[in-house]
Amino acid sequence: MEQEKELLEKLAAVPEPDSQARAEAHRRWAACAKPLGGLGLLEEALEQIATLTGSADIDLSRRAVLVLCADHGVTAQGVTQTDSSVTAAVVRGLAARQTSVCRMAARTDCKVVPVDLGVVDFPPYPGVVDLRMGNGTADMTQGAAMSRAQAVQAVCAGMELVRREAEQGTKILAAGEMGIGNTTAASAVSAVLLGCPPEAVTGRGAGLSDAGLARKIDAVQRAIAVNRPDAGDPLDVLAKVGGFELAGLCGLYLGGGGIPPPCGDGRRHQRGGGLVCGEAVSQSLWGDFGQPCFCRTCWTGPAGGPGEEAADHGRAAPGGGHWGGGGPAASGYGSGGVCRELYLFRLRH
Repeated sequence: MEQEKELLEKLAAVPEPDSQARAEAHRRWAACAKPLGGLGLLEEALEQIATLTGSADIDLSRRAVLVLCADHGVTAQGVTQTDSSVTAAVVRGLAARQTSVCRMAARTDCKVVPVDLGVVDFPPYPGVVDLRMGNGTADMTQGAAMSRAQAVQAVCAGMELVRREAEQGTKILAAGEMGIGNTTAASAVSAVLLGCPPEAVTGRGAGLSDAGLARKIDAVQRAIAVNRPDAGDPLDVLAKVGGFELAGLCGLYLGGGGIPPPCGDGRRHQRGGGLVCGEAVSQSLWGDFGQPCFCRTCWTGPAGGPGEEAADHGRAAPGGGHWGGGGPAASGYGSGGVCRELYLFRLRH
């Protein structure tokens, strides 16, 4: 309870967005020799950054990708193509800078920070930040994924990561996650918070067959029925059907009063899990302190519907994977059209 109280205090201290800074940024763009609004979402995003940092002088020179990693007990229900050992393998690859995100980050002079929030049987490892909440979550179809105290702790861990990056001078953050089974947890969280039937927000993940998708939807339905999470209490939802890395993402976006990080993500379960949680926590539990801003560009077809082909962690198949499908806010690689979104929170000293 004490840590939850501290969390409330931190969130209450976050300042309001700065409309004057936005107006100044808009004035500067409008004064350029180009059509008004001619740079589209880029122009709008920079105005949002000014709003949330309190300055029209935007500096994005130091960049980081925070990859939050944890395992999920619900994998015991056959909802994934692989077992939890893959999570640990990918985390080791992140530490060795051998993954696709590391390659992309290197091209943009952006550091990658893998964080262990609860990878199963994963000892301290060079290059991985150790903020473990537990040895993976419990199977949410049998009971709560974690305790409420662990959910609070994981949210606070995300906020602490933002603070650390602020101290190191980071100006922009990208959020990432790794955890076999996390699209199932994200689907459950999304179904509860959005009031949607599980089948509307559950996708094929990394390329499940029809039978695998049916098991996944069933697992989400059973998890919600067993735990009865309270949609009016986002921490309760996180604890009962969430994941350590999803709660950490929530904390990352809610922010720890550290830096103004424009945080971009390109995967539905990040939005459906940690980010939808972040929005719900800010509005339902603690009031509108951060004003998340969204920039979206694409959306087509039903989740897990016809035309959606299998995808794996290394390759998004046409019509599936990261960018295919669409419709409801389905969670996972093949779960529906992922809108490119920019989540901005004004978080500064």
